[in-house]
Amino acid sequence: MNTQAPNPLIPVLGLLLVVVTTFVRDHWLLTVGLVVPLLVILPGLWRRNPKTLGGACMLSIVYVVMGIMESFANPEQRALAVFLTATALWAFVTLLLAARSSRAG
Repeated sequence: MNTQAPNPLIPVLGLLLVVVTTFVRDHWLLTVGLVVPLLVILPGLWRRNPKTLGGACMLSIVYVVMGIMESFANPEQRALAVFLTATALWAFVTLLLAARSSRAG
């Protein structure tokens, strides 16, 4: 059985990229507001701090909700919003697994 946790930086960086591509064209202030929390948690994710992993897991739920909301509210960006939702769910699961393995070890 593989006990090594997945790297939590990869999905968070992917989520960061999706947020920037989705909102930078029209809403630059919203983009800054959504990118700053992801940038703040990166050093803690690099160190695999268990509290940062848990906080990032809860933060990713905000991006899931935002992606679902945008997919219904904005038909022009529906494909990007669905991709944002999928990436945020991927980040949530990866962060949850990394937090669980860091507490067990």
